[in-house]
Amino acid sequence: PVEMTRKGRLDEIFFVDTPGTLQRKEIFEIHLKHRAVDTTKYSKEDWKTIVKESEGYVGAEIEAAVAEAVLQAYVKDLKEKKTQPSVPTVRQLVNAVKSSPSMVQKSGADIEKIRKWGRKHARNVCSLAGNAEYGEDSSELVETFRAEMES
Repeated sequence: PVEMTRKGRLDEIFFVDTPGTLQRKEIFEIHLKHRAVDTTKYSKEDWKTIVKESEGYVGAEIEAAVAEAVLQAYVKDLKEKKTQPSVPTVRQLVNAVKSSPSMVQKSGADIEKIRKWGRKHARNVCSLAGNAEYGEDSSELVETFRAEMES
């Protein structure tokens, strides 16, 4: 009900959009590291591909894709009788992401309505280009990352 969202009842309403480029990269890194994957094995081009192909995906969807890609790499290692675990390939990560449509893809029109409402009625805590934890001072960081991704 509208009366529940008035000032004084709830002091602030926050809107969190889907993760931006930097955020998706960090989410992938977190979940890969959690599964003992050395993320330094991926090049800038690899990261560029991974974050581009995961646009519109949220953290839980990315986590599921990482789990799937790590499992695919493990199964491949078993078949090839490798003694050391492999790092999931970019192809395995991208295929795992693309194997399930994102919430945004499934509910595009509804998501756009929520975004429109959020821009008008709530405080945006997540810039579309950067990371929420870097706040308003993230522009230099975002531009550096964009320059790296474009080069």
